[in-house]
Amino acid sequence: MTPNDYLPTMAQPAKDGASLRKRTADKENCPSSIQKRKKTAQTAELSVFEKLQMFYGFLQHELQWSYGELLYYASYEIYDIAKECLLTNRSVTALPMSIKVTLATKMQMTAVMQHFFNGRRTFTVGAIIERWFKHGYGANNRDSDLMYSTTVAYTSIAPIRPALSSFAAQLNSSETKWLVSPTMVYNSKDNMYGHIGIC
Repeated sequence: MTPNDYLPTMAQPAKDGASLRKRTADKENCPSSIQKRKKTAQTAELSVFEKLQMFYGFLQHELQWSYGELLYYASYEIYDIAKECLLTNRSVTALPMSIKVTLATKMQMTAVMQHFFNGRRTFTVGAIIERWFKHGYGANNRDSDLMYSTTVAYTSIAPIRPALSSFAAQLNSSETKWLVSPTMVYNSKDNMYGHIGIC
């Protein structure tokens, strides 16, 4: 597999409807397309638990990442990560893997992130944060002195419940200070705040 295998191919315009239908049928009936459909059907038949087993197995054995590393690096701008990869002169397509995987293009990776950050998926950011905050694995820190802290930076707090609650508290504190600032005035007509000068 070479990098060129992941480059999109330019489709040639069909001369007529019959030609287009024939090319479409040929494409759908080629061995690779049939195999892909079989693979997709097999994956769809897996339970949520089985998919998670595959995911965590790949995360640990192939990527050798922690869960935190995955979330941290997956939250980067895709093209920033790609630039860093180019600076190291390393091609991900040349990396050895014990199982065959389909590598996503930068455009596909970007589309996934944009859909998630813009709330175009069933499971939204809010729903995920709520599950994190109530998760049993973080229950040991529910009575922590760092819960809803406005004095310790939330970025330096490791446990999830204190970190999330402190993020909310510090964000709210920051917004409150901004709203009561003497350099701000509320415009009820436009439902927004605007700057005013002070003589």
